[in-house]
Order: sequence, then structure tokens, then C-alpha cells
Amino acid sequence: MNRNSIPAFAGRFASTLNYSTLFVTGQYFLPGELGVASATVSPTFGDFKRLALDFLAQWNIRTGMNLSLQYSYFNNQGFANDDFWSLKYRLEY
Repeated sequence: MNRNSIPAFAGRFASTLNYSTLFVTGQYFLPGELGVASATVSPTFGDFKRLALDFLAQWNIRTGMNLSLQYSYFNNQGFANDDFWSLKYRLEY
């Protein structure tokens, strides 16, 4: 169980939220070290409720260089849902 205290700001009162989040992740490694595909499901229970889904595809272009595409979706209870895409290029020395 997590406890998160939110400080007062802009005339609002401080509040405390009690919640827990469960993370379940699956990964599939592509043959020949070509890359990895993964998915994560993360439900949150308690005072703060939401379901987060995350999908990732990563391609290994060559040693030390990869490209990844990620999609994240947040199904929030009580306020607007949210989603975003990320495209990342990574170079390691």
C-alpha cells in the first residue's frame, strides 16, 4: 500500500491518497537479437483508480544502436483518459 501526500497549493487543501499498483509485464525477444516486444498492464487500486497499458517495440539496428516505439494508454476513473506515443533513438558508446 502506498501513501501519497499532496501538499496544499493555489488555495487548495492538502490531501492524502492511499493506493496500490500491480505491474504485469510480458516480453518477447526477437530471433537473432533483432529486438524485443513487450506489453505491461498496471491497474491501480484504492483512493486513486486507473488502468495503465504500455506497449513497446524495440529494434536493435546494430550493436549499441537501437530504435524504439512506445504507446502508453491511461484509463482514469473520475477524470479524462490519456495516451501518448514515443519514438526514441538510442546510441551507446
